[in-house]
Amino acid sequence: MRFTRTQILLASIFVLALFLRLFRLGLDGFSNLYYAATVQSSLTSPHNFFFAAFDPAGFVSVDKPPLGYWMQALSVSIFGFHGWALILPQALADALSTLVLYHLVKRVFGVNAGLLAALILAITPISVATARSNTPDSQLTFVLLLAALAAVKAAESGKLRWLLACAALVGIGFNVKMLQAYLVVPAFFFFLPPPHGLLKRLGQLTLAMLVLFTVSFAWPLSVDLTSADARPYVGSTVGNHVIELIAVHNGVRRLGQIVALFGIREKDSDSVSAPQPAPVQPAAPAPQPDSVKTWPDGGPPEVGEAGILRLFNPQMAGQVSWLLPLALLALVSGLARAKWKQPLERETLFYLLWAGWLIPVILFFSYGGLIHRYYLDMLAPPIAALSAVELVAWTNDFLAHKRAGWLLPIAILLTTILTVFFLGYYPEVGGLVIPVVILGILTLLSFLFHLSSKILAILTIITLLLVPLVWSTTPMWRGGDVILPYAGPDLVYWGGARDGMTKYEFIAAFLQSQHADETFTVATENAVVAAPLQLLTKQPVMAMGGFTGADPILTTDQLAQLVAAHEVRFFLMEHHEPIPYEKTKWMAQNCLLVKLEAALENMDLYDCHP
Repeated sequence: MRFTRTQILLASIFVLALFLRLFRLGLDGFSNLYYAATVQSSLTSPHNFFFAAFDPAGFVSVDKPPLGYWMQALSVSIFGFHGWALILPQALADALSTLVLYHLVKRVFGVNAGLLAALILAITPISVATARSNTPDSQLTFVLLLAALAAVKAAESGKLRWLLACAALVGIGFNVKMLQAYLVVPAFFFFLPPPHGLLKRLGQLTLAMLVLFTVSFAWPLSVDLTSADARPYVGSTVGNHVIELIAVHNGVRRLGQIVALFGIREKDSDSVSAPQPAPVQPAAPAPQPDSVKTWPDGGPPEVGEAGILRLFNPQMAGQVSWLLPLALLALVSGLARAKWKQPLERETLFYLLWAGWLIPVILFFSYGGLIHRYYLDMLAPPIAALSAVELVAWTNDFLAHKRAGWLLPIAILLTTILTVFFLGYYPEVGGLVIPVVILGILTLLSFLFHLSSKILAILTIITLLLVPLVWSTTPMWRGGDVILPYAGPDLVYWGGARDGMTKYEFIAAFLQSQHADETFTVATENAVVAAPLQLLTKQPVMAMGGFTGADPILTTDQLAQLVAAHEVRFFLMEHHEPIPYEKTKWMAQNCLLVKLEAALENMDLYDCHP
């Protein structure tokens, strides 16, 4: 059997994508322990699986929808509970995204554009970093790319089934990362209606929205309609409802200044009695609402200040922005070339699709509130698609001596200057500036001397993609950040944040040796401390205040009842100065402080049944 050149190149890009996402994957252990413990719990019973319980006793749920962790549970049930098995669904989904994007681009603009788009997506640094963790964002991107494919077919064919398939896929994405999936809805439902009359379009879009909301809210409503005492408490909420989780913790808090423009602000949480927990492992702070991730040099927070230039700041630039100006120039060029006669042609629909995806996502990441760098994975597909299409188009125009062809050297010059500017943020890899400048000059000279198309294409690809490729390899050498994944040279020099389980091994062994018939091996204030203990002991650990410790799940009286009923005996509590945690004061009065040979810094262990 003989393979074509296209098949060989596409297979090579797919193998490269898999290599970047899977090589040395074991360095990161269980990755984010909060999510790993949730998957471990979901395998203990169908009840915990369905409700995405953080602990095997079903005390509190994870503060995300369940679908991404269901995929991880499936992987673990096949391969065993290993860190790489938890990450495998994300790595495979992200690698498969390159194939879906190839098909999306190739069907409109040909093989070369499709291959280049797949290559750009394969080496996008934040896509690689995110796929090497157990956060489910890579699964979301894959599902939304499938939805994009269905939307394009709906717009071209006018067949309702494709539009409904698109709506269902976005609804599935909602059950991976909630409202984040809706960022691309303008691209699918407003820019791409089927080619029919206005009334028929409105009717079909209404039906599509019905499918979207049915698929999206089937799980949240089924949880909220279940009696509170028959399911886990909904993590990161005050009122114990998934709808609140969607609207507040995964809604208003994420949108930040965007909703503030409409006068909407998050309600003060002063009424919540539990305090925010202090970080228990300085190298790996928990991704809690009020925490910040700082650089090793003590610089600004993880994503920087909100504003139109946020994507070009030191924290965000190296993740996905290398080709962002090129993609924006490509979008303007493509829309200017598009034909607007109804029904819209494939090329016009293509640009509308990616405009409807790219612009809302840029605005969200520029002005959003509680966001992290790994969310930028959603920016990678439109940047890759638009950049690839116009690079190929401009190259063809240049070789045909058309005026539009001069946009190619302009784009290369712009991207080279931007790359040099970005590298200025990272003095530890300043040596990359020289080869980037040399490559840029050689590429521009190749235009002046009208070298062959192959040489021109090779120089262009190397010039534009060399540094992003180097960036994408950084998580594999010493490991990535297991809490807040990102790519960058500091991972090579300092290493990423480890999972932090080692420091809990002694106390986990002690708790196992003392455990009798209590439901919970130990109780902690928050899931940040509970997760490693639960993974080590393989027994339920109570996170009394959910992920951050701020969830009002238990009153002091209810806690006393649990102790009296021998549901829980030990409590591992953090110090809170100068104001002690309310439940800590109760324990100091009613329980015995345990002295251990290897005590945890800033934490006390109480025994309420010595």
